Amino acid sequence: LQGKFYRNMSFEKPKELQDFLADRAPLHAYIGAVYKEPPTRENPIHKVEWIGHELVFDIDLNEYDVVRKHVCDCQGANQVCIRCWQLVNIAILIIDETLRFDFGMNEITWNFSGRRGVHGWIKDKSGFKLDQEHRMAIIDYLTVIHGEEETARVESRKNFPPDFRKRIEYNVFQFFLKNARHKDLTSLGLNSTRASNIRSQIKRQDGVVDETLAKNFN
Repeated sequence: LQGKFYRNMSFEKPKELQDFLADRAPLHAYIGAVYKEPPTRENPIHKVEWIGHELVFDIDLNEYDVVRKHVCDCQGANQVCIRCWQLVNIAILIIDETLRFDFGMNEITWNFSGRRGVHGWIKDKSGFKLDQEHRMAIIDYLTVIHGEEETARVESRKNFPPDFRKRIEYNVFQFFLKNARHKDLTSLGLNSTRASNIRSQIKRQDGVVDETLAKNFN
């Protein structure tokens, strides 16, 4: 019902959930963990011990506002375009590849969250059984920049796993060159002619960044 939010609900059988949804027709529905005891109003979820929950990542474009101005010309938090949305795409690529290659997780689904981001659901049993400490350890592993200021750098992180660092550098480099505007290249110190040549080469190669292009960019 509009204006009402039902919390701490549980259903023993799928039919009970179906009947509830058909009767109430909610605008939104949120999935919780599996608990040892069914949560109720009298016994809410923060008082009940949970058995497991899918590992879920929430990526929001708002988290990239500090760097979006270098990617596109969107103005304001509510604007979004195909250029800045690719920041979300690159995050998906890096997280997805890392979970698969470094943590052996394979059942991963990415869904549009309905506003300005995506949710990544890891449905492997190994992820479902992770406790809070292990979930935070994965987040720490994936966190390459600490702090939201514009001067924050990847290099400040110590002891990067080599394959993980290569994965980040490759994907970010590909993203940058595919989307670099003339002014983006000249702002790095390249002269106008070289910037034009690089953009022309990217266009000829249909966005494919090969070794020759990488050397040309240096």
